[in-house]
Amino acid sequence: MAQQADTVYRYENREPAYELGKGPTVCIDQGHSNLHTAEGTYAPLAQLLRDDGYQVKPLTGLTKVALAECGVLVVANAVAKVNVGDRAFPHPPALDKDETEMIVGWLSDGGALLLIADHAPYPGAVADLGLVLGINMLDRNQVVCCLHRRKHREDQTDKCDGG
Repeated sequence: MAQQADTVYRYENREPAYELGKGPTVCIDQGHSNLHTAEGTYAPLAQLLRDDGYQVKPLTGLTKVALAECGVLVVANAVAKVNVGDRAFPHPPALDKDETEMIVGWLSDGGALLLIADHAPYPGAVADLGLVLGINMLDRNQVVCCLHRRKHREDQTDKCDGG
């Protein structure tokens, strides 16, 4: 059975973190054959974020201009076009070298990344980005990883839990 979003349930947020529409922008990557999109299976997440005051913006292309508008970038189950509908190995990168370097630069300038890669082929598709960030993406097990960097934090360590 394919994954489905629960579009019926809606969390009643009585104390949003930000005034509606005034919070940071959360950009959801949709330009890498992503399984999850703001209008698809991540629609409930997008609504939850909006209800908490965040602005949600789907991204169909990663550019410096687009990333400059983002406080948080969500990359969820990106996959190379060759693996759309075919999970056979190998799993080439979903992001090209320039996109990976752009994300790393954006992170060092204070951006925040939520990188999600379920089972294969998704970890393999973001393995290059993971390696640059010091994360070994196992291209077989479920891995959920949140990397959060802030330029002016005293604690510059990154925390990542895989499971």
